[in-house]
Amino acid sequence: MFDLNQAERKALRSALCLVGLGLIGRTVLGPGVGDMAWELRSEAPPSRSELVADVREALSEEERAQTPLAPDERIDPNRAPLFELRRLPGVGPGIAAEIVRERERREFADLADFQRVGGIGEVTARRLAPHLAFGSSASSGATSRDPSESHDCATGEQVDLNRATSAELEALPGIGPALAARVVDRRRAVGVFENLAALGEVRGIGPRLLVQLVDRVCVGTS
Repeated sequence: MFDLNQAERKALRSALCLVGLGLIGRTVLGPGVGDMAWELRSEAPPSRSELVADVREALSEEERAQTPLAPDERIDPNRAPLFELRRLPGVGPGIAAEIVRERERREFADLADFQRVGGIGEVTARRLAPHLAFGSSASSGATSRDPSESHDCATGEQVDLNRATSAELEALPGIGPALAARVVDRRRAVGVFENLAALGEVRGIGPRLLVQLVDRVCVGTS
């Protein structure tokens, strides 16, 4: 059919052998039908408003991470969220993550104990000492009150998370229509908020936003 010379016939045979070996390899080593089955997602994909809220929160946290410490500001490495730890001079995302991992194993007792963190030796620890406070004397901006503490509605000047309407929630800093609706939905589905920390269970509300809300909201009994 084709007029091929010897070299061309040899090249053709080699190519056919390679194709045959490839087909055999795919048949023997390739995934079976069960391995290629798609896993159905039980959760609906996030809406556009949810994605926007997540992006805004991420940008807010990154902006905070780039904010230099005030001269008298100190951070508690046992309590501060990761983006607050990145505000420490010379502490990048990697070391901040190491700090979080180490404190989850065991909280830091003092500056010497802080040197358990990979990448923080004696010299670095001494340089960070003026910016650290181990305990309640820290002033990191992470929280003005502990979110896990009681936030009773005593004064009437704060927004009650367990009674507020969507419109009242939207008036809070960082809370738009999407987040307000999610707060209300969570309240209906799960029940009242026991404390401000429970607000962090709402998708799109992270540590940075809790910082902004901690003195603006309360949790009343419904």
